[in-house]
Amino acid sequence: MHYAGNQPATVSRHFHGLRESVPGLVGVALFDRLESGDLDILPVGGLVWRRREIESYLCSPATLEAYARASAQADVPGPLFTVAEAEKRAAAMRESIQEIATALERLGKGSPWDGNTKVSEDFLDPLFRTYFTKLGPRI
Repeated sequence: MHYAGNQPATVSRHFHGLRESVPGLVGVALFDRLESGDLDILPVGGLVWRRREIESYLCSPATLEAYARASAQADVPGPLFTVAEAEKRAAAMRESIQEIATALERLGKGSPWDGNTKVSEDFLDPLFRTYFTKLGPRI
């Protein structure tokens, strides 16, 4: 793996250099929204995300709630309170999602579920701040 940013020319240079050592080498380049550039000129297969960033593919209400529930198992000392803590955390996550999604809409930044939103900064950062504030001091 070699990180080349969103630079198809860098991919070509790096791949041609490697192919000198390994003649049968094949590869694929994955780009995060190319501003310009023709993927047909690449010596490897080229793909471009449809969404703005990889976090957009991982960010969903179900995934976030599953994280909240699973974190209870890791943080609560023993099974007696795990179910109650998991539900408390899931509820806090649902409330946090609703609050931040509504705020984004009001600010004109779109929906966190839209592929054009930069969820890593615009949604997930404030979401987790809100979520952990709702949980309060942890054990």
